[in-house]
Amino acid sequence: MGCSMRIKAIACDVDGTITDAVWEISPEAVESIRRAENMGIPIILATARTPAFIKDSFEKFNFKTSGPIIAENGGIIVNQRTGEEVVIGNPEKAKEASAVILEEAKGLVEKIPENPQDKFARRTDVLVIGRIEAIKLLQKIISNRNLGVDLTYAPVLSDLEKGLERSRIRYVISIKDPKANKGNGLKVATKMLGIESTRVAAIGDAENDISMFNIASFSIAVANADQKLKKVAKMVTKGSYGKGAKEAIDFILDNLI
Repeated sequence: MGCSMRIKAIACDVDGTITDAVWEISPEAVESIRRAENMGIPIILATARTPAFIKDSFEKFNFKTSGPIIAENGGIIVNQRTGEEVVIGNPEKAKEASAVILEEAKGLVEKIPENPQDKFARRTDVLVIGRIEAIKLLQKIISNRNLGVDLTYAPVLSDLEKGLERSRIRYVISIKDPKANKGNGLKVATKMLGIESTRVAAIGDAENDISMFNIASFSIAVANADQKLKKVAKMVTKGSYGKGAKEAIDFILDNLI
């Protein structure tokens, strides 16, 4: 990679990427994340989780990343250096739409209960659980009722581990403003860092990472990644989960900085 394209930050998905197969943050991945930070390359964590959840996940390592956190699938971006928070899209639209969707999809989806006072409470989207038939119905309701929201979804890990057939796997489904995605989140995060988005490499495992891969100048999918993501990635690791993330980060640090 030429001098003008040197990578200045790494955007990294969390669940399924820097975790192990049971969704715990991988010490191997953290080792390479530390290496990047020590080299002056900030790590931007891009996740479906809330900012508070991510911060807590790293506490046991007595470590925090310095890059912004792109949380709730791009709904909220937190500048860890200044405390500034930027919300993308209209969270109220997502909440209003979810009320309509839940009424029409009774019996097929179940809302994940939350206490609004809880520090882990979501602020920009609404989560429900349902199978693939529920996702198709939700998409139909959104289109027919012109609700102006979209969905991102990921399989429930325990169902995947049981080896269930696709029709029986449950999915965690996020109902959100279409503007709230990891790609738009990455644009905000790079502005916070004062760098161009073309100076970022991205690492991920799921379909909701595609928007981020489309913005970054170099993209790496871990071996366990969704096939759709692998197709748009510039590189796929040999290792899965945290081992794959370590491999990806080390490749970037050794070749693209």
